[in-house]
Amino acid sequence: MLSTLFLTALLAIPLPSKPAQYITDNAGALPADRAEKLDQKLKAFEQQTSNQVLVFIDKKVPDGTALEQMRAQAKKDNSVILFVSTDDGKMRIEVGYGLEGSLTDAKSKLITSTIMQPRLQSGDYSGAVEHGVAAILNTIGAESYKGGGHSVSEAEVVPTRAATPRSDSTARRVATG
Repeated sequence: MLSTLFLTALLAIPLPSKPAQYITDNAGALPADRAEKLDQKLKAFEQQTSNQVLVFIDKKVPDGTALEQMRAQAKKDNSVILFVSTDDGKMRIEVGYGLEGSLTDAKSKLITSTIMQPRLQSGDYSGAVEHGVAAILNTIGAESYKGGGHSVSEAEVVPTRAATPRSDSTARRVATG
């Protein structure tokens, strides 16, 4: 009975909706033309490799948001999300289990601290995101998955472990700032 109540409580936790595109810019940090170009680049990358890269930009990540649950590649878990918070200049790269071998914590830290952070500090949000994404794509591009020609909007979201937060030992998190 206790396990049924626990399961019911977990299922009641609202999951973030599947993003309709690869770039979500709630802070207005990217000009529309650059965001669209980057969105198309990420769509093509997923179709070629099946590795999914999403970018989420906001002034501040809303309290209670479970960032690691926003991935849409639940079956292969070969997705990456780059989070950028414009108000405090913080970044985080969330890596799915399927890509942890190529995009390690050390590489994620290198991307955020040496490629992105200097651009963010100078106010170049577009440059920070574009160069950060390029570094992520270069890092995971050789991962041995074959693309199925599907994009994020066609992906099936399966809430297997998504209702329970991962512990720090299993989730890849890199924050700077």
